[in-house]
Amino acid sequence: MYYYLISVSILLVISIILEIIYHEHLFDFWKERLIWCLIALGIGIPWDYYAIPHEHWIFPGWGILGIKLFGFIPIEELLWFLIVPYFWITVYHTIHIINDKNKLNK
Repeated sequence: MYYYLISVSILLVISIILEIIYHEHLFDFWKERLIWCLIALGIGIPWDYYAIPHEHWIFPGWGILGIKLFGFIPIEELLWFLIVPYFWITVYHTIHIINDKNKLNK
């Protein structure tokens, strides 16, 4: 149950662990984090306002918390907009850090 929330939480934990292990920080200031959130939500919310009523995807009552923001968008979906790009950018940066270390060791 709550697979959507669990999967997003796992991605967030992995991102935080990668940041700690590799000493990478995608954002230095809260202002940068806020701008990132506004951009992600500014793309995701209009997208869902179109997609959910047209049933491009649905959110059944079971498996989600039931907390809906901006009308009918589940909180898990909003977290998805914020965490998944953050996860992939963190992975991308981590790969570059690892590659740079390997190049130095050769």
